[in-house]
Amino acid sequence: MNVSLYERIVNAGSDESLRDIFNSLNFSDGYGIIDRLKESDDAKDRIIKYVVYCYSYQSPMLKSKDVTENKKKILHKVGLSGSKVSELIIKNQDENINYFIRWWLEVNEDTDWALYSSGMDFVADQLLFVREGLHITYTGDDPKKAASFIKNVKKDSDLKAKAWFNADKAIERLKEIKKALDIRHEFLEGVVRKDVPEFFEGTINWAERQAKKNREKQYNESRKKDSNTALQKG
Repeated sequence: MNVSLYERIVNAGSDESLRDIFNSLNFSDGYGIIDRLKESDDAKDRIIKYVVYCYSYQSPMLKSKDVTENKKKILHKVGLSGSKVSELIIKNQDENINYFIRWWLEVNEDTDWALYSSGMDFVADQLLFVREGLHITYTGDDPKKAASFIKNVKKDSDLKAKAWFNADKAIERLKEIKKALDIRHEFLEGVVRKDVPEFFEGTINWAERQAKKNREKQYNESRKKDSNTALQKG
């Protein structure tokens, strides 16, 4: 992960241009993707911050297991709630923003994290379709239209079932990927994370929460082992 770029973006002041920051760090190609959007420079900077908060393992905004809930909170934080682009962002329906997300994950150089964050998006999209379906309706007495409606209802049901099984299968794979992340992110930037600050959990970022969870698990396993050893000696 390019920490300097992440930190420069999240710590940028209101009077700083992210275009200038990207250019100064030789990441003009990344900003060029966002620059394709027909938005003001201010809106482009807010969109970049949204992506950085949403798709970086250092982000302190990934508290909920509900991806959509995280996205809504991040949109509010960066000042995009209620904007025209916000709904497209939540549903991953803007081609340029999706391309920038892919660019950002490649810059991170962490394949497992890219798989995990993208997989969580995929699951959210599949489950949304399970709930909403194809939005088909019919009123009237035209036999041909009625027959087409019945056919589409069956298609909708089949597609919902497929989406549900896709999500279920993806969730199982995501559990495996998360295990790898849990192990690796106990060692961030070559430093063993044994001294994670005992802050209120809401202030600890994703990677630190995983490290804390691992440390507590190891401590409990060690206590259980010591207890069993003592019983055997007794």
